[in-house]
Amino acid sequence: MKIGKVLKLEIYGESHAPKIGMRLEGFPAGLKIDFDALKAFMERRAPGRDEFSTPRREPDEPQFIAGVKDGVTTGETIEAVIVNTNTRSGDYEKTIPRPGHADYPNWVKYGKIPAGGGSNSGRMTAPMCVAGALALQALAERGVSVSSKILFTGDILAAKAEGDSVGGVIECEITGLPVGLGGSMFDGIDGAIAEAVFGIPGVKGIEFGNGFKAASLKGSENNDAFKIKDGKVVTETNRHGGVLGGMTSGMPLVFRVALKPTPSIYKSQKSVDLEKMEPAELIVRGRHDPCIALRARPVIEALAAFAAYDAILCEASPVEFRLFDPSEFKNIIVDSNVASLYPAIAEKAIFTIPSGEENKTVETVVKIWAAFAKAGLGRKDTVTAVGGGVTGDLVGFAAATWMRGIDWVNVPTTLLSAVDASTGGKTGCDLPEGKNLAENPGR
Repeated sequence: MKIGKVLKLEIYGESHAPKIGMRLEGFPAGLKIDFDALKAFMERRAPGRDEFSTPRREPDEPQFIAGVKDGVTTGETIEAVIVNTNTRSGDYEKTIPRPGHADYPNWVKYGKIPAGGGSNSGRMTAPMCVAGALALQALAERGVSVSSKILFTGDILAAKAEGDSVGGVIECEITGLPVGLGGSMFDGIDGAIAEAVFGIPGVKGIEFGNGFKAASLKGSENNDAFKIKDGKVVTETNRHGGVLGGMTSGMPLVFRVALKPTPSIYKSQKSVDLEKMEPAELIVRGRHDPCIALRARPVIEALAAFAAYDAILCEASPVEFRLFDPSEFKNIIVDSNVASLYPAIAEKAIFTIPSGEENKTVETVVKIWAAFAKAGLGRKDTVTAVGGGVTGDLVGFAAATWMRGIDWVNVPTTLLSAVDASTGGKTGCDLPEGKNLAENPGR
């Protein structure tokens, strides 16, 4: 599963697999990574660092295998892996689910209880922190900062001494965001943050500003009065937590996250043996945090940074523009005029469109579809249109209607096509009854 719109994050692996990792699409080129800052950030989450965390000790040193060259992001998908070096899969029961864990749903859905929680484990938050650390560094260049603090935990040491655990509440604050990031309803920045934060195992609740407290207040008690300060509109208080109607207000964006007690405890608990279908007593073995909230702080900061940076990138440009080398062009469809000028491109083309508005027809689209079929294009392939407005319109329309839509890159060769079809507008073809009557409206 991926989250994000322009910036897309995928986490993969399992707690006791040889490695875990992340893929981060859409990250702009040109960020010079501060590896010392990255290491320090990862250390905050890493296990085995103090008496409050699990004794499992992992170095948590990410290895970048794509998207970074000489310490600088390239604009391609960034991939980083973390090797698991200290696993003990034998500590875990194979047929008795741990209360409070995802063991039972995993058994029903996948037919087994994965060691250490598998992909549901808190171990999977390590690659989240790699992605978040990059987002934090990119945000810092824009004057945006993310910080967090523990608001509450139970008595951790007392719970640990009893073989038990406690939960906690973390408050996170993002400062420096411009006004208007996000959108209404499902495009809200608070919704994006909530989606990301709920990917952290153990999170059971999130609130922004006054949150649940607002339900017991009057409007006059919950509203924030506006005023002018240093020539800017601000609010006298920040009960709304920096979010109004899903959009940033310019005030600090403040939210709180509730984390449950670590479900793996060393007290005897009632469970069942799923293979024998009979009651069972369970004493969890393995190495576990007495309070997961402590090491969750950098993870929450990481995902908040990811969501905020994604919102900024969405606002910055709905269309990606970058220089292409012709050798990168895939599945080229070229205009006949361009083909005569650039034979090297024509030689790689899977179809050549006769130039001229008179060829902007359904019949030409059918020929393009046939070229797609002959080239074996599937839903994950990309087609490249090289030519003027007619070429861009036809290829864009054909791509949008091939196998429910495939990606396409427009390489406009005229000023009009650069201003028109290449900016994400309509694509289509003419009919005998009129111009552009068969049309895909685009954005």
